[in-house]
Amino acid sequence: MNNKLSSNNTGFAERYPWIFEKSSSSSNKKATIKMTELSTPLGLMLAGATSEGVCLLEFTNRIRLEKEFIELQRLLDADMVVGRNEHLDQLENELTEYFVGNLENLLSSIAYPW
Repeated sequence: MNNKLSSNNTGFAERYPWIFEKSSSSSNKKATIKMTELSTPLGLMLAGATSEGVCLLEFTNRIRLEKEFIELQRLLDADMVVGRNEHLDQLENELTEYFVGNLENLLSSIAYPW
């Protein structure tokens, strides 16, 4: 049995246009938040990370999710783009280990612990 969480970015930007519609490659923002979806035993989650670390992990069905994303972009002076980096890969690995019972503490790569 494969215990790996599934991550699928096919059609990701089309499912969440409000995340990406204001971001552009010609932006003068200071940071970029790479965004991906993670399917967990508890439901689908959105994860985001800058080059500094993980800054977002939320369930997709949360109320006011759009407002949270706008505030995060403002706070970090960042654009959100579809993609992955080493922090998201680590997060996915840690979540996988957590859900199979091999890990008690998550998110060793958190950069913005507010």
